[in-house]
Amino acid sequence: MSTSRHLAWRRGRLGELRACLYLRVRGFRILGRNVRMKRGELDVIACRGSLLVVAEVKRRDLLEEGLLSVTKRQQKRIVGGFEEWLSKEYELGRDWGDYAIRYDVLVVGRNFGVHHEEDAFRVDF
Repeated sequence: MSTSRHLAWRRGRLGELRACLYLRVRGFRILGRNVRMKRGELDVIACRGSLLVVAEVKRRDLLEEGLLSVTKRQQKRIVGGFEEWLSKEYELGRDWGDYAIRYDVLVVGRNFGVHHEEDAFRVDF
């Protein structure tokens, strides 16, 4: 891995750690980080009460750039990966059927900390 790619990867991982700490302080329990599924990777899966949150984390210096970087294609990948995760959880005897599901985006920036965009996209494709 080249030095610049390694630094970008490292910044991304640190951004994910900051996002997880942000969620934990707000009462979420982190169920998974960097969960690899056949349909794609899920950055963070968390729950609070009867709410399951699938969070995509973006490390950007500009908030708007981070929010706009989650494309429809990426949203489909996230939803597909999460459906696969739910199926595997059910096979393991963990049924999340009574939980509300929300797809969030957390943008981590140098100048603005963590911005949490709740319900950033919906499953309507």
